[in-house]
Amino acid sequence: MSDERTKALIAALLNEDGRTEAEAASAREKAARLLVRHGLTEAEVLAEDRDMARADTELGRHDWIVVKFLGGAIARLTGTTAWYRDLPAKTGRRSDRKLYSFAGYRPDVEQADWLMATVLAAGKAAARGVGNDRSKSDLLAAFAVTVARRLRDLTEATDTARVAAGSTALVPVKQANVDEYVRELTGGLRDSRTRGRSLQDGAAAAEGRRAGAAVSLSRPLGKGPLAIR
Repeated sequence: MSDERTKALIAALLNEDGRTEAEAASAREKAARLLVRHGLTEAEVLAEDRDMARADTELGRHDWIVVKFLGGAIARLTGTTAWYRDLPAKTGRRSDRKLYSFAGYRPDVEQADWLMATVLAAGKAAARGVGNDRSKSDLLAAFAVTVARRLRDLTEATDTARVAAGSTALVPVKQANVDEYVRELTGGLRDSRTRGRSLQDGAAAAEGRRAGAAVSLSRPLGKGPLAIR
């Protein structure tokens, strides 16, 4: 078997998409034997699979209240890079619209894009019927902070599981590939880190926290291979 075919076979075995835990463990064991037999590393095999993608989401003012708090958390969980840019106003006024982007390996970007859409939809549903703009903003901010905290907990759990499985070698290689891809896409980036804000409407903030705790972050298997369970 040629080196390229061997690497392709190992990469397929290491791809856990759509497999049960038992199937994934069996495939990883077979991949490990092939890696040893051919003197390869997991990073060497998977670093060559550079199916990259980018996903853009246009955000209005209330969307941005949510995303500026948790866009970075989505990126860290999915292993993507995120940035945004201001969109030009259609009139002479300053625009509140942003274009938020995720870039990286295609499955990771698809997961980030799904999470973004899911969280934005949940935020809009939670704020529906809130007429006062300040109350709506406070609700959305509290909602976003709560979801961001849950995303950070998921990231920590994922990192712990990766260490336990001994599959950390790929992480810096993947990140280097993502960084290279992002540099090809754009020059100067603006990340989504933001300063904190004070919440004035306590009731709206409490409702936002409840909504943030309730939103489902589990991607149905039928929607894609990288469901967060």
